[in-house]
Amino acid sequence: MSTLAIESEFCIDQGFELVDHGDNWATLACVVRPRHSNRHGNAHGGLRAALLDTSMGMSVRTSGRVENLGTASLTVNYLK
Repeated sequence: MSTLAIESEFCIDQGFELVDHGDNWATLACVVRPRHSNRHGNAHGGLRAALLDTSMGMSVRTSGRVENLGTASLTVNYLK
């Protein structure tokens, strides 16, 4: 498996960090700052979706079968 790292400028700008990874999984984290917050002071849904999307993509990359990939569709439903 090649070295896994966060390389996207968007992800770097948001402060995404690769915590750990293994075969077919990756754990990412992000410190939620005021610029990431919605009007209620919680992490904005877009930030959560981006973190989810990046985590899934990095998990697929750990399989060693895919180097370049993109998300065709992502739906996230938030509950109150």
